[in-house]
Amino acid sequence: QLIVAIPCAALIAASGAALAADSAGFTPDKKGTTLHLAAMASVELPNDEATVSFQAQETAATLAEATERLIKRVNLGVARLKASGVDAVFETNNVSSYPRYTEPRKGEAAQIVGWEVHQSISGKVSKVEDAAKLAQAGADYFAISGVNFSLSKAAQGRVQEQLMREAMKDVRAQAEVIASELGAVSEDIR
Repeated sequence: QLIVAIPCAALIAASGAALAADSAGFTPDKKGTTLHLAAMASVELPNDEATVSFQAQETAATLAEATERLIKRVNLGVARLKASGVDAVFETNNVSSYPRYTEPRKGEAAQIVGWEVHQSISGKVSKVEDAAKLAQAGADYFAISGVNFSLSKAAQGRVQEQLMREAMKDVRAQAEVIASELGAVSEDIR
């Protein structure tokens, strides 16, 4: 589960006349006193999407050959993922290459003897239960480097207003306590 939280900072102005009786010598501004308060609201929601991260790797004597092998592997793997029947959105995250060196002998420089190329892709599913199916579908072509579960932007948007209302209730409650301690009444809070 994911906890969605919204921090809320609010400015509350209290009437200066009602706060004039502060025993510590406090003299409010004629426009009122401004309180800076912070509030937090949260709600627990089940994750509604998952992202499966895949990685492929190939090695060869030349960079061109290793890259060609990698492209072939990834294309076959993506075709298998798409044929799996799992509704997913795919994205290439990274492509990289590294030379492989000989162990240098004393007084000699290491020599490039081959190349290693990597590509990572991800597939995002809108049903968390489909993450395992997607991972299994790509197992012959990719290593699984992780599965992340999250709450979609649409689900976050649906609770945003509720969270703001709850945060404002918290701010009002804090302001009423402070106003009471300063000798004001809740009607003086705006």
